[in-house]
Amino acid sequence: MIRGIIQQVIEGAIKRFTASGRSDETIADREYFQHYGFTSRPLEGAEAIIIREGNHLVMIASDDRRYRIALEEGEVALYTDEGDYVHFKRGGKIEVLAGAKVKATAPEVEIIASTKITMTAPLAEISGNLQVGGNIEAGGQINDSVRSMAADRAIYNGHTHPGGGTQRADVMDFALTIDNQTGIASMSFDQAEDGNLLNNIYLSLAIRKGSFFQNPDLGSRLHLLQRSKNTGQTEALAAEYCREALQWLIDAVRVSKIDIYTERDRRQDVHRLRVLIEATKANGDLVTFTTFVEVA
Repeated sequence: MIRGIIQQVIEGAIKRFTASGRSDETIADREYFQHYGFTSRPLEGAEAIIIREGNHLVMIASDDRRYRIALEEGEVALYTDEGDYVHFKRGGKIEVLAGAKVKATAPEVEIIASTKITMTAPLAEISGNLQVGGNIEAGGQINDSVRSMAADRAIYNGHTHPGGGTQRADVMDFALTIDNQTGIASMSFDQAEDGNLLNNIYLSLAIRKGSFFQNPDLGSRLHLLQRSKNTGQTEALAAEYCREALQWLIDAVRVSKIDIYTERDRRQDVHRLRVLIEATKANGDLVTFTTFVEVA
């Protein structure tokens, strides 16, 4: 075995090295053997372990105490002379440090955290769309290409109606027409029929619960069924979520009773449920509403 000082390492299908060995000895253009799945190119001045068998010399290990980071017992690390490292620490922790940039490239990247993910940065940019399954809380402004959400709130709170008065949460100054075949609604600024009740039902089911800044309790949890199989259990959950979303109409005495009927829509699309809402008004009039819930 020879302990040497590396002078040069040349890249190639077979890595070659030149190093100084014993006094006045130079080992030139010899093979640098490395482990599968790992490769490195030591700097000049790094130390080497070289084995000799006859006239055959191979470097089998290298080290550089000038840049090696300190470890606790049982720890492992990858490091460079520039201060970058990946440190497998005790306690199940992995620490990554890069002086300039960390880049991960793949068709799909999955991050699973059982408690939370913390990002500390002056700016986070996403080039594509963003889908969030839960709530969004912001300590600052939320803006789109037109204006901020705070500006929308100011417009909403300050607007007036013919004859004066303030805007009630259960009254909407537009009409919705729902296609019973597709469940798609079209909006107009005509006066709404049935005292805006159809508007109330449609929006209560269509809005994701917790997403409406003016009233976080408005909306339904029907979106949670998008990945559920089209089964009887999913059908029962759809009815429960509809009843939960529309309960405020009974509490506000907009209606006296709400009946909900669900069925699996096997004739047109097996990936949706058909939901029929029958709302009985205080005067006994019946208002019906049909919608569809997308499932897997």
